[in-house]
Amino acid sequence: MPYDLAPFATQLSAYSPIGAKDRKAILSLPFETRAVRGSRRISHLGHSQRDFLVLLDGFSLRQKLTSSGNRHISALNIAGDGLNISAIFMNDVDYEVMPMSGATVAIIPREAAVNLFQDHPAIFLAVFSSVLVDAAIAREWLLNQSRRASKARVAHFLCEHSARMTARGLCKSGVIDLGITQDQLADVLGLTAVHINRTLSALKTAGLITRNGRYFEIRDALALQDVGEFNPSYLYMSTHR
Repeated sequence: MPYDLAPFATQLSAYSPIGAKDRKAILSLPFETRAVRGSRRISHLGHSQRDFLVLLDGFSLRQKLTSSGNRHISALNIAGDGLNISAIFMNDVDYEVMPMSGATVAIIPREAAVNLFQDHPAIFLAVFSSVLVDAAIAREWLLNQSRRASKARVAHFLCEHSARMTARGLCKSGVIDLGITQDQLADVLGLTAVHINRTLSALKTAGLITRNGRYFEIRDALALQDVGEFNPSYLYMSTHR
């Protein structure tokens, strides 16, 4: 199927206003597409490629590994996310980006991305804002993993993921793709896969969600937000600066 950079434009416009000319400039960027499958890393420490990578569909994980191979997942990327913005301005990235099934990535020449940011201040402001929101999400994840009870952790993650997916138009008839397996969700939340399954089942029994494998639907948003202590203000999705 043919791809364009509309998901990237949609993601940026959620954080800062982008005019018609800016959007046209984004859609006019040269890029190649690459379908990434299995355990092949999209970007990683020591990777010499400095092209700008944008996720067009599917999901990917940002992670870091210890010397013994233990993994910490620090972000779940969804369609429209820039995957290696730091590589545009620095010489390298300090993390790995791993694809989930069906991930497709746009490869934008670094020079074209830099020129876009220089020629369109509104786009650069939106990119900078998206980086700040990404940092806010990382702080919330850290709080979630270190201080909230297990049920609140799961509920908070589901609320956040639902909010992000809905804002990007990726929620179909209220049904949301979790994007990751229960084992990976366990890594995100610092719980065991068994505990994750038990907690999801409890939320379903309480009538807060329905669930079918990787897919879920929030049935009582206010109650789930209350359980997860979720306040979406850190996502800044309705504030244009």
